[in-house]
Amino acid sequence: MRNAIIFFLALILVGAVAFATDDASTSAITVKGSQKNSGVITIQITKDSKAFELNCNQTMPSCTDLKKGNYRMLELPKNHGMYDCQDVRVFAESAASTDDDAKLGEYCLEAQ
Repeated sequence: MRNAIIFFLALILVGAVAFATDDASTSAITVKGSQKNSGVITIQITKDSKAFELNCNQTMPSCTDLKKGNYRMLELPKNHGMYDCQDVRVFAESAASTDDDAKLGEYCLEAQ
């Protein structure tokens, strides 16, 4: 019985930590522009005053050409996502969660 209680408390703690870090793991980004070339969308962004590019294949369902403006970006852990690079998911600036249903698109993040 004691082990079951400890397991239950540990489960609650892990869930609370995951919930608390959900918003903290996103970064504010600003989309500066985008271009399409040979089936690839390249989006120029700034994050913490540094320039980056987001790339995605137009044939992928989560490849969206973002308009200029402010968004939230979630960097996925290594080996997660659909691309063989640092995968990120982009959400509206006002998004309340980082659920898959709320994402605007998934991209490969590259430094410029």
